[in-house]
Amino acid sequence: MARIIIILCISLFPASLIADYAPVIRVVRMQALLENSIAGKAARADLERDLNKSKAELERERIRLKKMTEDLQSQGMLLSNDAIEKKQEKIVEAERSLQRKAKDLHEDMQRKTARSIETIVAEVRTILDSLATEENFDFILQDDNRFVLYADSEIDITSRVIKILDEKKLDL
Repeated sequence: MARIIIILCISLFPASLIADYAPVIRVVRMQALLENSIAGKAARADLERDLNKSKAELERERIRLKKMTEDLQSQGMLLSNDAIEKKQEKIVEAERSLQRKAKDLHEDMQRKTARSIETIVAEVRTILDSLATEENFDFILQDDNRFVLYADSEIDITSRVIKILDEKKLDL
């Protein structure tokens, strides 16, 4: 019964209305936006600066741990068993601490990266909403190999969006 109703509705709908309508579709490449916009480059530079600072701190910890290990090896014959055990415990604790710091660094960088991307994407979404309204776009798709297998360069608005995003950043 439902099939009959659907067929009846389709047959009553004027085909000329469907044929005259051509949706306006545009595509944006988010990865290119993140890589080529001023906001994306600034975010990447900030993240790299934070990462380098954290890596330097981890390297200092590794050097300290290595020195502790070398000291134990060089002084091993001179120390009592209790002193050796205490130094070994300190080394094990320093190794654990280093591993925790490395894990925390990784998680912190993931959070900062996600936050930076979210901020840029929110700005891009605002720009896309404005463009869609102003130019009567029906769809703006994200050019992603999983969903968009092909898009003609004529419908790619990435460079326009980068230009608008950069202009907004320069105005700040």
